[in-house]
Amino acid sequence: MRIFIIDNLSGLEEAIKKIFPEADWQLCVLHAARDARNKTRKKERGALAANLKKIDRAESQEEVEKALQSLRERWGGAYPKIVERWEAKAYALLAIMRHRKLIRRYLYTTNQLERLAKEVKRRTKYFVVKRPRKSFGIWF
Repeated sequence: MRIFIIDNLSGLEEAIKKIFPEADWQLCVLHAARDARNKTRKKERGALAANLKKIDRAESQEEVEKALQSLRERWGGAYPKIVERWEAKAYALLAIMRHRKLIRRYLYTTNQLERLAKEVKRRTKYFVVKRPRKSFGIWF
């Protein structure tokens, strides 16, 4: 099984398809939801987030279709670009539906990978400790 969990960076989708044509790729649902939430009015963010959560927590393709229809009906007038983006990228946002339910919760976001990279960077960071010359006599 090959699956890539990526952020929506331009050109990344094409590169993955070119090098790994048989691989699945999943857009980070958390980043897509945050992006949508940040483009709405503050008082409507909670309701929109609840609608988006219905899409990414769906158990079947039928539930996904119902949730997308609900999103379109509720938010299509106020935020057509958000709805269009989620409908256009639904295949990538929901690639995890093709995998076992047991591992889905690990595949929907890049946060674990980003946290690991941050920790590796922190632990391998090179630093220099400067001490006064007098203290070298104490150590040696």
